[in-house]
Amino acid sequence: MKKGIPLLAAILCLMIITGCDNIKKMNTVSPEAPEKAVVKVGGSEKLYMHKWALATLNNKSVNSGAFVEFTAGQVNRVNGNTGCNNFSGGYTLTSNNSIKFSPLASTEMACVPDNSVGEMEFLKALQDTDSWSVTDTDLSFYKGNVLLAKFTTVK
Repeated sequence: MKKGIPLLAAILCLMIITGCDNIKKMNTVSPEAPEKAVVKVGGSEKLYMHKWALATLNNKSVNSGAFVEFTAGQVNRVNGNTGCNNFSGGYTLTSNNSIKFSPLASTEMACVPDNSVGEMEFLKALQDTDSWSVTDTDLSFYKGNVLLAKFTTVK
């Protein structure tokens, strides 16, 4: 038993040192990829502060219950609901407010016919999104200069 304690202590120290090294690497921008710099204050951290309810889609008001959520602790992961089906996937942010969603996985529940058209439009808008902007209460997704979707905070 006495021989096992120093061995256990050595293993724990090694795990802590290795873990700290990995955290340091995750928070460092590599010189090979300077375009992947961290978005400055007033930017991406606001994504994680709220659940975002879809308010407009392709310049039409929406009241479908659709939302997106960027969950803190799950870096580069997004999930949400289309008004009928749940979806989840990944995304990539860069310093100039560019965003690119990876292909999103979605459940396939039968939806009310009126909502199914909006659902496909919503998922297409997410896939087409190439930039974003955020304030304390609004999140907007764009393709070029065209507003695709606007969200408001869920209270």
